[in-house]
Parts: sequence; C-alpha cells; structure tokens
Amino acid sequence: MLDIYAAPSTEESESFGVAILEASACEKPVIVSDVGGLPEVVIENQTGFFVKPSNPEMLAEKMEILISDLELRKKMGAAGRKFVSEKYNWNDNLNQIISAYNGLIGNKKENI
Repeated sequence: MLDIYAAPSTEESESFGVAILEASACEKPVIVSDVGGLPEVVIENQTGFFVKPSNPEMLAEKMEILISDLELRKKMGAAGRKFVSEKYNWNDNLNQIISAYNGLIGNKKENI
C-alpha cells in the first residue's frame, strides 16, 4: 500500500538493506540514508535517493519530489524491481554461496 519507502537511518553500522530490496522488488522508489550498507542496494537517482543522516530537510525534499511526480515514482519503482531481479536473483545468489563454500572447503583440504 506504500507509494514510497524511506529508511532514514542514522546508524553508521547499518547492515545490508533487506527491507529496502523488498520495497524495490514491489516497485516502490526508496529513500535511504547514506550510511552503512544501505547505499549498496540503491542506485542513486534511478531506483531511489540518498539523503544525509540526521537531515530531515533533505529527506523532506526527496519525499516531496516523489510525492509530486507520479511518473518518476513509477520509473524509479520499475528500475528498482529490475535491479533486484538482476542483481539479487535467488538461484544466482545461491550458486555464488555454494561456490564460495566449495572454495573454502577445497582450500581447507589443501591445507590439511
């Protein structure tokens, strides 16, 4: 039911933005603080906006841009869904994890 997803965190230790990816996968433009792992899951000015932490004026400015421009919201939302489906494809990610574990197991066997 959301039109925009905002995550205005102030934590430098903010982890990977799973909720942000979920919003993007639902074709919602996102606004995130430029902290921790949040910028990793947003393409600036394509899938959403970055804002400085603890800057409510900048957050309000970006929200106003999206609230007043339905076409931009749709465009960013569609770009977000495409970004998530291309970069965070479950099968591709699973294969990368399996490959990483196999590499670790192989390296460990060589060290024994």
